[in-house]
Amino acid sequence: MAATKEFTRLENSSGKLSLTVPKEDVRQKYQKMVNEYLKTISLPGFRKGKVPQSVLERKLGDGLKEDLKARLIEEALTQAFEDEAFQKYLPLNYSTPEMKDAPELDFDSDFNFSVVYDVYPEVKLDKWKGLEVTVPWAEITDADLQRELEGVREANSYVSDRGEEDTARTGDVATVDYLVVDKENGQEIAERKDFTFTIGSGNIQYKLEDGVLGMKKGENKEFETEAEGKAALVKATLVTLKEKHLPELDDELAQDVSEKFNTLDDLKNDIRKNLTETLEEHLKGLKIEALMAAVKEKTEIVLPESMIRAELKRQWYTMARRSGVDENILNSMLKNAGESGFENLMNDERVRKQVESAICSRLIMQSIMEEEKIEAGDAEITEAISKIVDSPDEVEAVKAQYQKSGMTDEMARDIEFSRLSDLLLAENSFILGEKQEYLDLMRKIR
Repeated sequence: MAATKEFTRLENSSGKLSLTVPKEDVRQKYQKMVNEYLKTISLPGFRKGKVPQSVLERKLGDGLKEDLKARLIEEALTQAFEDEAFQKYLPLNYSTPEMKDAPELDFDSDFNFSVVYDVYPEVKLDKWKGLEVTVPWAEITDADLQRELEGVREANSYVSDRGEEDTARTGDVATVDYLVVDKENGQEIAERKDFTFTIGSGNIQYKLEDGVLGMKKGENKEFETEAEGKAALVKATLVTLKEKHLPELDDELAQDVSEKFNTLDDLKNDIRKNLTETLEEHLKGLKIEALMAAVKEKTEIVLPESMIRAELKRQWYTMARRSGVDENILNSMLKNAGESGFENLMNDERVRKQVESAICSRLIMQSIMEEEKIEAGDAEITEAISKIVDSPDEVEAVKAQYQKSGMTDEMARDIEFSRLSDLLLAENSFILGEKQEYLDLMRKIR
């Protein structure tokens, strides 16, 4: 079938695809379809395969035309979407083509119809080279190193039971049963059994850390707190009380951490090196983020609503699944929340803006990669795999396994993004702005 096509871009990254099937093809398709019917249909007074075409057309009439229209539309769309020269006009995966107007079928005229759908947005890329952007910065300090060393001590600590008459103090590990009730009406707000925490660690609800100070094992105590924005009462029982023993910061601790360390200085140097590499990687991400923000300000991109909804939908399910809830319970929760829960996310202006910004950044990066012809080749993927296997003899087997599971596509994207990042950093300038503490800078979203 030789259908002609014409694509017209519309507002909001949608488009109209108009298709025309020549009347000669319409008649030929019709006769072929009728012949199929004649071979299989049975009508009263006629044997199977012996129904005259005139009788068939009189009996089925409009039904034949509707079937023909459906076949013409499906075949014409399939041919259009399979045309390699038409790939940039394909509908988005999450945008179903909708018929613009109900098409009319006349055997003496060409068959015309149009569908409307969302397409990949046009990215009118502005200048992305030679820019100058300001980024925050930080450096690794002795305080950062000491904090990490304390974490090592914590990870290598052990606990022992305190005495029966000993009282809880800061640094002890307490296990508590507690009940929180509304102070005014006595209604239960929260309850938990065997809740274990280190006194003085911070971020513990209901002022439990302060409340258990001075308690003995097995002792009951009530104290006031605040819960859900109102005055509440905590009824707590100290179940167990343990003392934490932290190792000394010395060569012995370093050797316990890893056999590659002989001295405490070896451990310190390794920690500082890891902190520095982590900081540099994060700063690299912040530079790319700042650069994308600068490019986006001067780049025209109109996002289709279906693309925004699809990304928000993905985040909606991701957030739900990260909750750690049992799969069956989660499915029930999602079903009950349904579209209302998703629409709440859709209507959250802050979340929506974040999603739109992230999509625009991806589109800009994709445009730059296409412009610069950045594409991971087979050799690069092979090299990447060779770095993660134990022996060169395993490379091809691992590569075949990765290809089967689709992991090579993911590796290719990582390689391409790495090359793009290096290009963006090389082609632009970055001014160091406000100096920040390491932890504060690391909390900045990339």
